[in-house]
Amino acid sequence: MSLSEAEEWAKRHAGSGSTFSHAIVDCPTSADGEGVKLSQPRAYSLALAPHIIHAQSTLLAGLVSSRLHNQLDFQAVGSWFILEKSAEATDAHVNISRVPSSREDIFRDSSFDLRAKRSLVKFLRFVQTYEEQSEVWNSDAETPFTDLLQQKFGLPLSSHGALLALTLGSGPSAHVNTATALPKISRHLRSIGVFGAGFGAVLPKWGGLAEIAQVACRGGAVGGGVYVLKKGIESCSSLADGITELVLSEGEKITTSWLVGSPDDIPAKSSHAVTNGLSKGIFIVTPALATLFPPTSEGGVTPAGAVVAIPSGDPEGPPVHIIAHSHESGECPSSQSKSHRSLTATDHMMILRKTYLHCLIYFDYKLSTFLTRSIFSQLSSATHCIER
Repeated sequence: MSLSEAEEWAKRHAGSGSTFSHAIVDCPTSADGEGVKLSQPRAYSLALAPHIIHAQSTLLAGLVSSRLHNQLDFQAVGSWFILEKSAEATDAHVNISRVPSSREDIFRDSSFDLRAKRSLVKFLRFVQTYEEQSEVWNSDAETPFTDLLQQKFGLPLSSHGALLALTLGSGPSAHVNTATALPKISRHLRSIGVFGAGFGAVLPKWGGLAEIAQVACRGGAVGGGVYVLKKGIESCSSLADGITELVLSEGEKITTSWLVGSPDDIPAKSSHAVTNGLSKGIFIVTPALATLFPPTSEGGVTPAGAVVAIPSGDPEGPPVHIIAHSHESGECPSSQSKSHRSLTATDHMMILRKTYLHCLIYFDYKLSTFLTRSIFSQLSSATHCIER
């Protein structure tokens, strides 16, 4: 969406009782009381669903096999960072460090002692081929992942947050079990180097997954696909041989072997309850966050995306994930960049103060006071916010 489209979208959903009924758009004023100056609305392309695509994913394999990748422009998602509050840190100064993803990263990281480094290297070797070593983890498949790290690999608590960050899970760390975490971490590590040194994930330029949807629609039309727009589904029912009958909004009936959609789209499939809410925010701030986008390797590409994970500090509390996009993603003017949150830079400590980001932030409504302040208090120059 452009900025004006996003404003219209938020007004349409506000108080509607839909999934996005809490949507708001906020344009804060500057210190002198004047409204913040934005570029033309069409200069922005805001995707409501933050995402990354790992190199070892079935989506990319499908795009390549269908040759749709030739119509897309992918950019690197570089470093994963983890932001934590140390004992000496204040709300305005928190520690941010790069999540190690290789043996070299681990031994360059001064935050781990030699014993922890050896344990981390042992775990990274294991997770690369974890399917072949079921005897190590199968009995712990449904237990908390952190128990496996501590009991089987002797990893200290200080290293758990970095590994959990690679899972991108939205639930509390105590609820992430081993069977869920291992394939996600393994996919992340196996993806590194597939498309270039130092990174393992990508994002499509000019609008993210919306670009993939448009390319797929064009490909489907060339292949004989039919598109019916502005028609909802009133009901659906199962017939014989796996066929589903749909009744559209104006009474037409069609049958299909495949039905894809969210509970909001498919009335009969909405019986399962959604027990946990997810809050998202898009933040545009200035200037660009160059510190989040270092080259992926010596002589490597400069990424357009980065991930910052913020553990809750409570095993029963939800984490925050920030997916930051630079202006190179084509989603904002070149004088700005997109990302999700605030930090600064002094040696290994960073606070992204007065930064321009397109910020996509996951957070729970019950975040602690520290997390709320550390994310939002620094966004003094935020120019636009869409929040669900």
